[in-house]
Amino acid sequence: ISQGQEIPYNRKVCTVLGDFQLSGVAQATGAAFLEIRENPEIDSIIPSALQIAAKGQSVIVDVHIDYSKRTRFTKGVVDTVMKRFSLGDKFRFVGRAIVRKVTG
Repeated sequence: ISQGQEIPYNRKVCTVLGDFQLSGVAQATGAAFLEIRENPEIDSIIPSALQIAAKGQSVIVDVHIDYSKRTRFTKGVVDTVMKRFSLGDKFRFVGRAIVRKVTG
């Protein structure tokens, strides 16, 4: 969502969270807390989370995501939305995005 907002608006609207400790949320709710910092950790953390959940305990998994890279999903959404626009709307949409990018 944030990437989809950043493209036309040159900012993130309502998707920037303040700094919080997700581990504290887990502790406060009695949930287990697991963290995935890098892709290779997925293969070990997800099965662990499923094992914990199978025993009836809630699990919070904090997945670190690099938002500096556009995802295929975001690219697909932008392409799909642009295809739905009329030619005039495409020019207006792209023009606004360029102005916002240049002027900040």
